[in-house]
Amino acid sequence: MKKIIFILLVFPLVLFGQNISKVNTTIDEVKVFLNGAQISRIGNINLLKGDNKIIISNLPNDLDPKTVIVKGQGDFIIQTVNTSINYLSDYENDPKYKVLKDSLKLLQNKVDLNNSYLQVYADEEAMIKANKTIGGTQNGTNVAELVKAADFFHNRLLEIKTRTIELSNQNRDLQLVINKIQNQIASYEAIARRPIGEISINIYADKATTGKLNVTYFTNYASWIPSYDLRFTDLNKPITLQFKGQINQTTGENWQNAKIILSSSNPTISQQKPQLYPWYLSVYTPKRMGNADIRGQKAEGSGVYVEGVRVLDKSSPAPTMMATSYETPVSMEYTLEARIDVPSNQEKLVNIQSYEMPAKYLYYTAPKVDPDAFLIANIYDWGKNYFLDGIANIYYENSFIGTTNISSYQVEDTMQVSLGRDKSVIVNRNVIKDSTAKQVIGSKVKYNRAFEITVRNNKKYPIEIIIEDQLPISQQKEIEVSDIAVGNGKIDPDTKIVTWRYTIQPSATIKTTIKFVVKSPKELNLAL
Repeated sequence: MKKIIFILLVFPLVLFGQNISKVNTTIDEVKVFLNGAQISRIGNINLLKGDNKIIISNLPNDLDPKTVIVKGQGDFIIQTVNTSINYLSDYENDPKYKVLKDSLKLLQNKVDLNNSYLQVYADEEAMIKANKTIGGTQNGTNVAELVKAADFFHNRLLEIKTRTIELSNQNRDLQLVINKIQNQIASYEAIARRPIGEISINIYADKATTGKLNVTYFTNYASWIPSYDLRFTDLNKPITLQFKGQINQTTGENWQNAKIILSSSNPTISQQKPQLYPWYLSVYTPKRMGNADIRGQKAEGSGVYVEGVRVLDKSSPAPTMMATSYETPVSMEYTLEARIDVPSNQEKLVNIQSYEMPAKYLYYTAPKVDPDAFLIANIYDWGKNYFLDGIANIYYENSFIGTTNISSYQVEDTMQVSLGRDKSVIVNRNVIKDSTAKQVIGSKVKYNRAFEITVRNNKKYPIEIIIEDQLPISQQKEIEVSDIAVGNGKIDPDTKIVTWRYTIQPSATIKTTIKFVVKSPKELNLAL
């Protein structure tokens, strides 16, 4: 009776477990978004007549069933597709992992053996030193015995010391290799021990046949970051802009010989259009705070400037290849021209496109804020190309200067990029003492302010420079700003920023002044 029950229990397992097979697939194409990636895999399948269950394993553990698409080629019917997470990884049977573990064990055994020899030598040395008395305390020792014993102690102790040093050096070198292997094993296990995603595909075939599967799914464990190289060699030549992409993926699997598409889209943010609702006004009554002592601190602005023109000889990692671009209704896609490998947990830098862009170079200075002159490139025809937000490395004749920002929100057709400080253009802003004073006139205080700005061109060629300063803006009717004198400078009516534009010949100096008067009530203390 027990045998019959056992057969009945086992029979259903055999029945329902038949025609189940794990299929090895390879990554064919990856579309990498700014956040996330769509991975397409292909694989061959062998089907038996009837119901078949195909399992595709070793996938990212963030599989979303809504993003899984399975297509087939062959004489069979795909019935259902399911996803699951497998927490029982069998990474210990991976041949690569076994090689690492075996190598570690061999090295550790060698260290243990060396340590055993070292201990034996240490014990022998101690024994020799403990028995170095010759002939006892009652009887004397002849010269021959003394010489013979001395030679023995000398030779044996020297041999022990020499061998001890050799073994210690061996252990030190072995430990360095052991540490590297242990780090590699730890890195492997950190990925291998993660739960893995699996896709189960139920397929029906009228007869035994073969076919192909194409499986597509989305993972959050990948992204790419746009970046740029701006290179210029001469102020009379166009500027070169190299558009690059840094691919990052932590899926736990290396993308080998894969077709890579970089997309400007970001599917992880909402794609739903916004909607406006009625805006109702209401009266706001602030709450009483009592006699609170409110203190604050003014934060300094964070203007984006490039540090001085420093020859650091810093070169970017060599990108791999170029790409062809394709504009979709909602994004831009860049397909790399060659298949590449993208290892997991490593950055991969690729070239996307290169542009030769006409540019006009000039200098800019605002000595009230910063005493240096900055070389500026006005890049024309900017709107003809599609750029994403990113950091741009600036190079002058292959020497790294600094970084700047590229913005996708550039509306104008000309983009202005700061290329760095130039110490050969000397700028000074000094107070004109004879025209600067503070006077009390009745209930008013009169402030006379005057500044002289000088710019010297120590270059061997003429330069064009824009100088900016500013006038104070009164926000109270009791405070008046008058007697403004800025020479040939132009004043912006809204911001009161004053702009001068000059062409300075080699070894020449220009001067300009800005003057104004401020009147305010005596009880107001102005910071001028």
